Amino acid sequence: MPSSLSTPGYGVRSGALMGWRPLVESLGGEPLALLRDHGLSPDLLGDPDAIMPVARFAALLGGCARHLRCPDFGLRMADGQGMAMLGALGKLIQDSPGPEAGLAVLQRHIALHNQGEYWSSQVTAGRLYVYRFELFDDDLDRRVYRELSVGACLRLIQELIGRDIKPSRVALSHRPLAAPARYRRFFAAPVSFNEEQDVLVFDAAILRRRLVPASDALNRYLDGYIQRLIHETGDDLARQVRALISQTLPAGRHDLEHIATLLGLHPRTLQRRLRGQGAGFNTLLTETRMAAARWHLAASTIPVTLLAGLLGYANVSAFSRAFLRVHGCPPRRWRRDHAVVGPGRRDAGAML
Repeated sequence: MPSSLSTPGYGVRSGALMGWRPLVESLGGEPLALLRDHGLSPDLLGDPDAIMPVARFAALLGGCARHLRCPDFGLRMADGQGMAMLGALGKLIQDSPGPEAGLAVLQRHIALHNQGEYWSSQVTAGRLYVYRFELFDDDLDRRVYRELSVGACLRLIQELIGRDIKPSRVALSHRPLAAPARYRRFFAAPVSFNEEQDVLVFDAAILRRRLVPASDALNRYLDGYIQRLIHETGDDLARQVRALISQTLPAGRHDLEHIATLLGLHPRTLQRRLRGQGAGFNTLLTETRMAAARWHLAASTIPVTLLAGLLGYANVSAFSRAFLRVHGCPPRRWRRDHAVVGPGRRDAGAML
C-alpha cells in the first residue's frame, strides 16, 4: 500500500461521494466492491458527515477511472454534484447577501471540510481568479481527484450565481487524462495543462449578479439536514451546539442568536439550558474553534491568516490572541512544535 494511504490526519467528508454510486453503476461497476477494494466502508454512502481519508478517496477515484475505462471519470462525477453535498453550509451559502459573500463562504467550506485542500480567490484587472491549493503530499496519481475538485467547484459556482456562467480560462496543473476536447466541452472555455496552479478565471462582473434562489427541493433537503444533525446528537444540548458551531463557523454564522434559531430556542433559553449542563455557549465556541485550529496547524499547511477567517475571527490578530490565551503560545509557534511533516512537505510554519 502506498505510504500516503496511511498518512494520518487528512480527511474529507463523505458528502464528496455525491453522485459517485449512480455514476459507477451506469458504467457497469460494483460500488460496494470498489469501496472495499480501496479500504473504504460502504457505510460512507449513507452518512455524508462521515470522514474518510483524502488519500483513499483519491485512490478510489483513480481506480474507478482505470477499472471502468473512463478517463474523464472526475468530470462526469462533478456533473452529479451540487450545493446539497455541503450540508448545513449549503443553506448558509444560499442565504448570503450576494455572490461575493457566497463565494467567500464556499471557499471557506472547502478549506474546513476537505482537509486536504483549500481555495482562494482574488480580483485583478477585472478578472476573478479562483485558485486551488493542495495540502497533502503522496505518491498517488491524483489527476482524477483534482479534476473532480475543479469541476465540482465550477458547478457549485454555476448553481449559486447562474448556469449560464462560463470561465474565460481554466488552468490545470497536470497532464490531461482524456482528449483536450473533452475538457473544453465540460468547462466551455479554453483549458491549459501542466500549469503551476489549478485556477478558474471568470469575468469579475459575475460578482455583481444576484444569487440564484434555491429550489424548493434543495431548501427541503438543507432544512432536513440540519434537523437530522440535531436529532443525531440526541438529548445532549452541548453536543448539538458544538455540531452546529462546526457547521456554521466558515460562514460567520456561529453567534448565539443564530445557533439558538437553528435549535428552535430563544437565546436566553439556550444559555439557561447549557448552564444546567455545566456548559456555556462562549466556552463551547472557544473549544470548537481551538480543536479545529490545532488540527489544521498540525496536519495542514493552510496559512494562519486564512485559518483565522475559517474559524470566524475578524482578523489574524484576534485569532492569535485567543490561541495564546488557551495554549500559552502563538499559533505559528505551536505549528512549528507540533506539525506533522511528511515526505517532501514544506515547513508549514513558514507560510504566512
